[in-house]
Amino acid sequence: MVKEKEQVVLAVQSCVEISNENQDRELKGIRDAMEETGATNAAIITCDQEDMMDGINLIPVWKWL
Repeated sequence: MVKEKEQVVLAVQSCVEISNENQDRELKGIRDAMEETGATNAAIITCDQEDMMDGINLIPVWKWL
């Protein structure tokens, strides 16, 4: 989570890659985190995928760092 003045502004999750087998589980997990924390933005950090899935940014770890 990334906070700004005690408000969660970004929920962050990591995953080696998003595939057909894990896509539903990973997206549900980050959405659940957003709901629980009140975050309005989310990102899933991956090894090398860069995309947007249902409003969730997929960011390669080398870009995140």
